[in-house]
Amino acid sequence: MQRLLTIVMLFIAMLLGPLGAEETVEMQRLREARQQYSTDLPIHEEHDSNGQLTHAGVAIFNPTMQEVLNPFLWRGVERIVLRIALQGSEVQRSKWVKEHGIRLYLEACPYGSGTFKSFDMAYPILRNVSGVKVLEDYNRYRVLITGGKDSTTLRLSIPKERELIYGTDKKEEDERQSKRLQAFKGRVFANPLPAVNQLYATGDPTMWHTMGEVYYIDSLSTDGYYEITEPGDIVTPIWSPQHPKESVKNLLLGNVMPKGLTVEVMHRQYGGRYETWECNWETLLGGLKDEGVMEPFAAAQYMPEKGLLTGILVLRNTSFGFTHMLLLSIPLAQLGTENPARLTALLYTNTPQHNVYSLFEEYLPDRRTNNKPTNAIPFLKK
Repeated sequence: MQRLLTIVMLFIAMLLGPLGAEETVEMQRLREARQQYSTDLPIHEEHDSNGQLTHAGVAIFNPTMQEVLNPFLWRGVERIVLRIALQGSEVQRSKWVKEHGIRLYLEACPYGSGTFKSFDMAYPILRNVSGVKVLEDYNRYRVLITGGKDSTTLRLSIPKERELIYGTDKKEEDERQSKRLQAFKGRVFANPLPAVNQLYATGDPTMWHTMGEVYYIDSLSTDGYYEITEPGDIVTPIWSPQHPKESVKNLLLGNVMPKGLTVEVMHRQYGGRYETWECNWETLLGGLKDEGVMEPFAAAQYMPEKGLLTGILVLRNTSFGFTHMLLLSIPLAQLGTENPARLTALLYTNTPQHNVYSLFEEYLPDRRTNNKPTNAIPFLKK
């Protein structure tokens, strides 16, 4: 009986693959490449609690640097270098590097020419790394890896692209984000109040605002809205039905954090698939801001005939070139209350930053024919 059960379990495993969490496509490719092509470079591996491979790369960063750098970045660099090393031939290596916008130099010599015609010339450095420096500009990371007997430097330049650095495609990353957000137990607190001298007047004498940044359209900004109570110059964030749009922007940016606010999240994933769950607003906002530097921008529109407000929150990750977008609906009657009813939110994740226009296309159709700046959000108009 025991033998029969074992045979059945083996047959199921053959049909379904390994039990537990699935490895990403990138990890499967690396596993296959390591079986096909050998390398004597030092390898750094990580596994999850189910024994599945979660990271494989050339061991470049020491534990001290791992603590300092963003984990997605240092793991991404290690994995990219291993991917280059495990290409079948120099022609395949050159093709893979070019397809992914990667630039390689041995000292000042570009890969494929002169003293750097073969990537094998970098092996002495990678076998004995003595120092690593990571530099960043607007759209690329530059990694300087020094090593070998002569302290030679391998220079690696990679674009700030989430898919390349994370090593997951959009489908995998949307699924990971959904699981991560639902399991997230942290929270965010309301942002610190600005000083009076940091506020600017608006057209309304009872309302003041901070001067922030804008993203693509004038109304999508980081501006917060406040009241000033005299005497004492007490600053209070706007959260009232008298200022509906400003209240929603404050909510989206985290300037106000009403107690007991729950949200039904509809997460639109790759391929048109939706996953729905319910959570506290402070937990959702905390989870969205949790990975890396996520810069929030918010806008809102009020539809008086429906007594409804709709807000848009865009979280931009400049470190890896992607955005999240959240559309939130809230009744006017809920503004100013401490225990609002459950709200609804539509969430889009992991959109490449250079494709932000396509992300807005469904909601901002007028931008395809009219490129003039606007102070309104067309998708929220009647």
